[in-house]
Amino acid sequence: MANLPLSEFWGIGRGYEKRLNDRGIYSMGDLAAYNPYFLKQSLGMLGEQLYAHAWGIDRTSFKQPLPTLNKAKSYGNSQVLPRDYTDRETLVVLRELAEQVASRLRKHNVQTKCVHLGIGYSRN
Repeated sequence: MANLPLSEFWGIGRGYEKRLNDRGIYSMGDLAAYNPYFLKQSLGMLGEQLYAHAWGIDRTSFKQPLPTLNKAKSYGNSQVLPRDYTDRETLVVLRELAEQVASRLRKHNVQTKCVHLGIGYSRN
C-alpha cells in the first residue's frame, strides 16, 4: 500500500491531495513516514486520521448502532434503437418508456422526487 497514490485512497479528495503534495507527500508510504504531529497541526483531526489510515488503523467506533437509512430503490427502463429515429418517433419511444416506469411505480404504490432522463445518439 506504500506505493498507492493518495488520489486512490478513500477519504482523500483533490483538495487534500494538493495540501499533502505541498508538504512533499505523494503516496501512502510518504504519508505513513510523515510526522503525525505536523499533520495534526496543519490538517487538524483529519491529518491525524489520515496518518492512522496510512498505517492501516481505523479508529471508527461502532458502539452506537448506525441510523437506519431508507433503502433507495430505483425504477428505470432503457432501450437501444436499431436506427436513428425522427423527432416524432423519439417522442413516441420516450412516452412508452415513461409509461412503463410509471406503471411499475403505481404497481408498487410509490412516488418519486427525482426523474432522470439520459439520451445517447449515433454520430449521424
